[in-house]
Amino acid sequence: MNFFGMGPMEIAVILVIALIIFGPGKLPEIGAAIGRSIRDFRAATRELTSEFEETIREVETTATEVKGTAREVGETTRTALVEAQSVTRSALAEPKADQAPAPATAPANPGVPTVAVDYTPEDSVRPEASNGQRPIVKAPTKDDPLADLAAFGTLLDETAPSRKPGTGSN
Repeated sequence: MNFFGMGPMEIAVILVIALIIFGPGKLPEIGAAIGRSIRDFRAATRELTSEFEETIREVETTATEVKGTAREVGETTRTALVEAQSVTRSALAEPKADQAPAPATAPANPGVPTVAVDYTPEDSVRPEASNGQRPIVKAPTKDDPLADLAAFGTLLDETAPSRKPGTGSN
């Protein structure tokens, strides 16, 4: 039997020394005080251990809840992603099945004339040719995204009503 890491012979030596130092009258009081101290120490140790274990259980419970929530969010996200992919694939597949050349349509407003403008990737706008052809307008690029405004100006010139001086029109 070991008590605090001491064998029975060591305990007997300590008791004999205590009996010699304190005497037979005080030895029972000292023994009771030592017993109470050991009992209080064990109770405090047990209380601290139980509080520590309770805190660990709470942390483990919280960690389990967070893992479950993260798993649910992951599954929800994965489901939404698969759904979005299937919608995208079906949307991309539909035009292929229905793909037929679109018939030429008439202008939305037959009273408004339309203008055809030829675009080429040249660097400048050419003036109107002497033979009456429409000018060739520079195609818009990343370098000059406003190049198509020249075609808009040509459209305005051709569709604007002719003005006669003195008619009061501005």
